[in-house]
Amino acid sequence: MATAKKKSPPHKRADKKITSEIESAITHHIGIRELRQDASRVVAIVESGQTLVITRHGKAVATINPIVKSKFDQLVDMGMITPATAKIDLRTWKPKSPPASAELLAAALREIRESRF
Repeated sequence: MATAKKKSPPHKRADKKITSEIESAITHHIGIRELRQDASRVVAIVESGQTLVITRHGKAVATINPIVKSKFDQLVDMGMITPATAKIDLRTWKPKSPPASAELLAAALREIRESRF
């Protein structure tokens, strides 16, 4: 006589999704031996954004955190800005053109005000 396979109840399937979300929020603990033997996997976990706690004999001794990029580095990675190629010495720097005269600035402001109405 053939037996039918039992299907897991729907609430069990939903638990797997909830468990994976909870696991991603929990800090992972890893022993020193595992760190030595599987360093590439540890680095991959940290690269994914998770924090690892290194333990020795079950006691936490260190943490490995992903590097938090500065806003500048994030903008460079997205290609929105380009970092400077040469340093500027502000003591010897001179502007290429003189600043706009007061009359020119007043005329531009007047034109902006008139165009609004």
